[in-house]
Formats: sequence, C-alpha cells, structure tokens
Amino acid sequence: MEQVCDRQETLKKELKEAKETVSIAFIKPFLSALAWTFALAIPFIVLFLIVTNVSHVPDGRSLFDAYDDWLSGTALGAKFLEIIPREGFWGFICMVLSLVVWCGVFPCVIFLLPAMFVLSVIVTVFSVIFAKRVIKKNTAAIPVLQQEIDERIQAMAEALAYVPPDYRFSMAVDHFCQSYANQKADSLKEAVNLFDVYLHQQKMEQKQQEILNVERRKLSEMAYQSEQLEKINRELKQIRRDVDWMSW
Repeated sequence: MEQVCDRQETLKKELKEAKETVSIAFIKPFLSALAWTFALAIPFIVLFLIVTNVSHVPDGRSLFDAYDDWLSGTALGAKFLEIIPREGFWGFICMVLSLVVWCGVFPCVIFLLPAMFVLSVIVTVFSVIFAKRVIKKNTAAIPVLQQEIDERIQAMAEALAYVPPDYRFSMAVDHFCQSYANQKADSLKEAVNLFDVYLHQQKMEQKQQEILNVERRKLSEMAYQSEQLEKINRELKQIRRDVDWMSW
C-alpha cells in the first residue's frame, strides 16, 4: 500500500516537472543559451584568440586580422570604433576596455551565443518530446494507481479500524503482528506500548550514535592538533640547534 502511494507521488512529481518543461519550452532556449555562453565565455575567448592567431586565410593574413577587418566593416564595428575616445587618460582606459569588447565580448556574441542557441533549441526539442511522453504515460498511470489505492483501502478498512489512527502504517502493524506471534503481547494496548518502547529505544540509540560520532570527530581533531603541535616543537628544536651551532 505504501509502495503504491510512493509510486503515485513519484509519477505526480514527474508529471509536474514534465508540464513545466513544456510550458517554458519557448523561453528555455534563450535562457539556456545565455547561461551556457556566460559559463563558456572565458575558455571560448582563449581558444578563439589562439586559433585565430595561429590559423591563416588564403591571402596570408591571420584569421584574427581577417576577423578584425570584417568586424570593422560592419555597421556595429564601425559605430563602436567611432564612439571610442582616443585622447587623454580616459581615452587610454576606453581603448583597453574596447580591446576586451572587441576580442572577447563581440566574438562571444557573434559566434558563441548563436551556437549555444542552436544547441539549446536541439536540446529543448528532445526535452519537450520526452516530457510529452512522460505526460501521456503518467496521466494514464496515475488514475490506475489511485484506483488500486482505493481498492486496497476499502479491503483494509475493516482491519485498520482496530488499529489506533496514529499507528496505521506498515512499521507499526508489523511490530504488532510480531508481538502477537511471539506472545509478547496479549492485547492491542500491550502491543502499542511495546511499539512505543521500541521507538523510544531507537531514538535513544540514534542520539547515542550521534554523540559518539561527535566525540570521534573531537578526538580526531585533538589528535590532529597534537600532531601539529609536536611538529612545531620539532621544528623549533631544530631551529634552536641551528642557532646554537651558528653562535658557536
């Protein structure tokens, strides 16, 4: 019964996640592309600069020079070059920043971002296809599980009526049955009391285990500190011997 309920909750969670995936399918490629671009920006810029300076176009120029000429001829590149001040201290600062933009930001926007967008679209398409399959499968499976749960509840209703409400779960019922089978209890009240004692013992053992774990960590830390102090003392003794030798 509890396993069926857990299975139903798992299917409901999967169904909810699948519906969320479908609902944000239109904006997910943009968000994913931006996230991947930011994550891969620095490695991409380094690789871009290495490849473009090592590789050459047919006319003998480096690939970076070809990129520089091409970007300078575009409306974006020409406008960017026009607005950069070139005189004074601020001109120097702006020139440095412009190099960062020219060699880093522009390549990421022009090359990396579109590539990440295409990749995001492909991943999103497959994610949506998988999510729709999950929606179809779970939508059909959840009512079947609910019907099974209702049937089991109905079948166990009469038997569960004899069990106190706070103890209507498998662990407690199993303990009651074992208590009756092993003749440790002659009534439900005695079985309930034995189960309460068992739970209390379990909690106490758990607390004792936690205390032991804390004590072990403390002893380990003290041993490490003692080892470090001993190491420092040995180093100090060695320094004293060196100083004494030098003074002699």
